[in-house]
Amino acid sequence: MPRLIPAQGRSGQEIDAAALGFLRDFQPEAIQEPQAVDVERLFEFGLPDLGIEPDYRPLDEHGIQGFTDSENMVCVVASELAEDASATLYFRSTVAHEIGHAVLHVPEYRQRRQKILSVQPNSSAILHRWPDNNIPIYRNPEWQAHRFAGGLLMPEPAIIQAKLLGHSEIRALAELFEVNPAFVRSRLRGLRLKRN
Repeated sequence: MPRLIPAQGRSGQEIDAAALGFLRDFQPEAIQEPQAVDVERLFEFGLPDLGIEPDYRPLDEHGIQGFTDSENMVCVVASELAEDASATLYFRSTVAHEIGHAVLHVPEYRQRRQKILSVQPNSSAILHRWPDNNIPIYRNPEWQAHRFAGGLLMPEPAIIQAKLLGHSEIRALAELFEVNPAFVRSRLRGLRLKRN
């Protein structure tokens, strides 16, 4: 059974606002104008601004596509995924998901660890993990990172503008934002926007 460290509670709107704030610093035109976000540039140049090292490493043997390590300040995406031309859309959403962990969870988990050390200086400052099903959705770091990825790759103002321009079909939105149709459906459902 997977185990996670619960994050502080966040609403979808709070997470979307964090994604917009990050996007505003690196590709502000993507907030209002429907387009594919240059997520690799945000990963490679935005994370160092936060003190987090972006990296691509072989991860196939670990059975994961990415991870973010708050203790060592590194955010990693599988190099196999980055090099697979047939998985470009999945790669883009994975990178955005890991950026979400870096932006939302690295500062929070580092602060928690420091707080533990200040109260219990001889402890190892371990944050306790809980089974997934014991974490409310709004405190689930994986849900939060997924929501952040949606806000980063498909900002709500850009979706609304795309619909006004006649891009209301799932496939049209997927092509415009360079994401999978399932990603579009999930994003629209999360925003409670009508889909065609």
